[in-house]
Amino acid sequence: MRGLNENVPVPDIFCSGLGAIERLEGNYVRLYFYVSQAAEDGSNRRDKMVVAKLVVPIAVLQMIAAAGENTSQLIPLAPEMLH
Repeated sequence: MRGLNENVPVPDIFCSGLGAIERLEGNYVRLYFYVSQAAEDGSNRRDKMVVAKLVVPIAVLQMIAAAGENTSQLIPLAPEMLH
């Protein structure tokens, strides 16, 4: 990406979705990303396993919403996920 430096390799983390947004002190939020997988008990249930947590300024969510039509769908979900 233009304007970004990656001095050491940073691994990609595959995520199925954003499961929760936690409000932190100041103007920060913690985003919980998950992968959906079959439950270990053999049932038809799908478990959401957390694979990444990112702490970002709230302004990042606003920038994502302003970035385009597809990404703006994230923001209407935020009140439902906010803890």
